[in-house]
Amino acid sequence: HHFNQNPVQIQKIKIGMCSEVFAVQLPENSYIFKFNDDREPLIGSDENTPIFKSLQIVVPEIIISDYSKTLCKTNYQIQ
Repeated sequence: HHFNQNPVQIQKIKIGMCSEVFAVQLPENSYIFKFNDDREPLIGSDENTPIFKSLQIVVPEIIISDYSKTLCKTNYQIQ
């Protein structure tokens, strides 16, 4: 929906402590998708990412966050 492209590859990443995390390869880019029924862990990423960046810690840019559960049955972020 967001990228109007079908994924080339989807790989589950087993390091997600609170969320289901997937590496998604599209034809021209790759992204990290995080899914969680509870929105609080994802909102924590929204809040902490700017703090980490201000400390010169390299963190992925959050491209899309959706906590409405309208497009998807769970909350998600795309990085």
